[in-house]
Amino acid sequence: MTDVEVSLPQPEHPGEVPAPSKIVGIRHYQYLLFVLTFVVFFGIYSSLSVAIVPMTGTTSTDADAPKHVDWTNPDTVLSAFFWAYFIPHSTGAKLTQLIGAKWLLLTTMFIGSVFNIVIPAMSDVFGSSGVIACRVAQGLCQGFLYPCINSLVNVWTPACERTRVLNLIYGCAPLGTAICMPLAGLLAGSETGWPLVFSTMGGAGIVWAIIFAFFSEHSPSTHSRISEEEKQYIEQSSIRVPAQNMTRAPPTPWVAIVKSVPVWAILMAGSAHCWGQHTMLTQIPSYMHNFMDYDITKDGEVSSLPYVAQLGVSLIAIPITDIIISKKITSTTTKRKIFNSLGCFIPAVFLLALAFIDRSERISAVALLVVAVGTSVFAQSGYVVNATDLAPNHAAVMLSLVSSYTTIYSVLGPLTVGFLGRDKADPTLWRDVFLISASIYTVCGIFYCVFASTEKQPWNEVDPEELGTAAKIKQFCQKLWSRWKSRVKSYWNSTKRRLGCSTGSYNFDNSWLCKPRNYFENSCLCKRRYFGCPSFCSCGTYSFENSLKKIGCSSFCSPLCSTT
Repeated sequence: MTDVEVSLPQPEHPGEVPAPSKIVGIRHYQYLLFVLTFVVFFGIYSSLSVAIVPMTGTTSTDADAPKHVDWTNPDTVLSAFFWAYFIPHSTGAKLTQLIGAKWLLLTTMFIGSVFNIVIPAMSDVFGSSGVIACRVAQGLCQGFLYPCINSLVNVWTPACERTRVLNLIYGCAPLGTAICMPLAGLLAGSETGWPLVFSTMGGAGIVWAIIFAFFSEHSPSTHSRISEEEKQYIEQSSIRVPAQNMTRAPPTPWVAIVKSVPVWAILMAGSAHCWGQHTMLTQIPSYMHNFMDYDITKDGEVSSLPYVAQLGVSLIAIPITDIIISKKITSTTTKRKIFNSLGCFIPAVFLLALAFIDRSERISAVALLVVAVGTSVFAQSGYVVNATDLAPNHAAVMLSLVSSYTTIYSVLGPLTVGFLGRDKADPTLWRDVFLISASIYTVCGIFYCVFASTEKQPWNEVDPEELGTAAKIKQFCQKLWSRWKSRVKSYWNSTKRRLGCSTGSYNFDNSWLCKPRNYFENSCLCKRRYFGCPSFCSCGTYSFENSLKKIGCSSFCSPLCSTT
């Protein structure tokens, strides 16, 4: 679940388009809907991390709720969300153009919410396999969140505000986890028990879908209540390429991208971030409950503290980033390395300390977790935006590549916990989990510091003739396809001429007589064998379109009927 922040170029004269007189406009309500979308998304995603503790536990206040203490793969269940999550990242941008970002986001989030509601029933009937199926479907559906939000923000935000708005929206993402974890704990401790967690979070997603359907719009031009002043401010201050200057996007230099060391620096940093982020997100409730002896149904807010800290750090990092950019305190490369180092090395140090904390030091453990998880969000201003620096012409492709690749580590992180052992009260298990995460943060952080760059790469603009083997094969296939289409079209035109569709004084090309799918069924060229040529071609008794008298019925039909 890689957070995608896009740094776009700012207009040279942002003051040319005056800002609207109203401080709060329709666009700000759209931003609020986007923030609400992230809150609901992370609430649904986090619900299983908390609910799986009473689901698979031996003791609980919800005696009537079904138990699954026989499950041997709870960590596999937790990782299933990401098994198909990478697919929408590679197809989402294209689908937003075909379907529209609003309805694609609305539909996929609604379906994901329904799957969340049916998890208790699926677990009761099919066990862990049923929950895995639901989580895979959720990941596939809700993976469209980032492509759709990116598309909507680009349409609704003036270019001079776009980076700030994206940072703010993505920075509020931890709010969903911070709200869900204590709420899920309370719901799991109620009389209904843990099934209420899934129905509540899924119901919140359906309520969100209703609100989003009525109050969101595809663009300012389709919104009925936006003022003309604000609409012009959004549309005219956005950076738009004149139509006459637009050309086909250059071919993607895949070989050059794979060989690029700065690209690998981005991939390494993203791998560390996803490993640590999602290992902690899925395992913190279990760590708090099984090792630190917190009652998850009463002390759920303790598990949410790291994400409250993450939210605070996100909101602090945004103005710091703006100040560094505006005042040019450091170079862009140095800025990326500083923020990525903060997001890697601080979590590594505190996870290393956490690995040797005894279960009696509960307050120290919580404090270390809060700092480790909270500071990891600094990486959003580091490696995430680096792809745009390297190759603006291929930024979308590279962001999809980074997101798809790092999703592997979102799966491997929780799975590794299961490989290390099943006893969640074993201190050795958690020591290994934290040491592995700290090591990955350290190694990947060092790699990024050494090899990262923000210099525009030479393959950003490349001559197609200089591309690698893959691109040349693609060009060859495109030429074959074009040649084949040309030959088919030529053959069809010659066939129509042989059938007489363009002869005489009447143009049959635009009539239903010669359309391919019904030519042989509706023309007198072939129906003579079914109806009898004399009666069918008779001009006196049969009205064929506006009558074949226009071309002379006898001259047209007689040769065709001569073989009766």
